[in-house]
Amino acid sequence: MAETQPMALRDDYPVKLKRDMRVAAPQPVYRAVADVLEQEGFRVFDEQPPTLTNAALPGTATFRARLLAVRDFSVSVGSREGVWLLAAAALMVVAVVVLIIIGITDRFVISALMLPAIVLGGLGLGRMQQQQQMTRHLIEVRMEGESYSAGASRSAAPSAGDDARVERSGVVSDLRITILAGAGEASGDRDVKAFTKKSEDTVFKPAERTVARVSDAPLAAVQATRVDLAMDRAMDRFALTEGKR
Repeated sequence: MAETQPMALRDDYPVKLKRDMRVAAPQPVYRAVADVLEQEGFRVFDEQPPTLTNAALPGTATFRARLLAVRDFSVSVGSREGVWLLAAAALMVVAVVVLIIIGITDRFVISALMLPAIVLGGLGLGRMQQQQQMTRHLIEVRMEGESYSAGASRSAAPSAGDDARVERSGVVSDLRITILAGAGEASGDRDVKAFTKKSEDTVFKPAERTVARVSDAPLAAVQATRVDLAMDRAMDRFALTEGKR
């Protein structure tokens, strides 16, 4: 994961998803989400790794965490429009040639076709020469919550597997996860100028890639049609009780 100066918080993301869950500790969840995003072709920045801070009550601690994931696509701006404009100009030139061949040389008719052809041709060449625009997908994951000693959580009897996980970690954490996403024209190394309104399906669309081998990584077997579903499945591996989003 990349480490740079943290990006300022944005509140204008068009996509906002929330989930509450109970886990042993937030750090493994944070790493699992980062792994999924890296597998999906995002560059992941450690904005604020989870760090426990002692709370007022003995045996409790609070935490906050934040990561930013960036995925860029180069899009040719105006090339399709340029092709159509050049095609229209070419048809008008062909029409002029045909008229001259069949003996129609009226200046008004010829001018009525040639002038628009010149204008459309110039516009088409201009569109074809436009630079490519970088479209950027942003996913920001924010985590916050409270951790406390495992003994304080025994009011609800966990399953055998959950109990073993708690015993190993020694803590239980109530975790709130917020997933923010959006797409727009790239600005700088990891920001956008403005978000487009329809971003959810675009940002969460999986990257094109070959199927990973199960031996490549623990999360390589997580197959989902959308990135948000892949993150959900990764987080579910650490849940002590069923969370809701």
